[in-house]
Amino acid sequence: TGADDLINVLANDSYNGVTPAALTETDLVVVSADAPLTLDITTGEIDVAAGTAAGTYTLVYRLVDSLNPGNTDEATVTVIVAGAGLVA
Repeated sequence: TGADDLINVLANDSYNGVTPAALTETDLVVVSADAPLTLDITTGEIDVAAGTAAGTYTLVYRLVDSLNPGNTDEATVTVIVAGAGLVA
């Protein structure tokens, strides 16, 4: 059936020692994503498209310091779609 707002990538990221990282101080950039995954760069939420086949999917994103764009960090999110359920 898919899933909206499956997880928020910012919940695991920190900025200046504060978790979750805030989009008022950072920007999100999608580096790469398997087709059924999308990242809402305005919220940090990952969605899985309806009808996604069972399998393992990845999304790579970059967190960019808004005041110093040269200060970045990349992370990978792995989503496992198992039959009718989702495991993140």
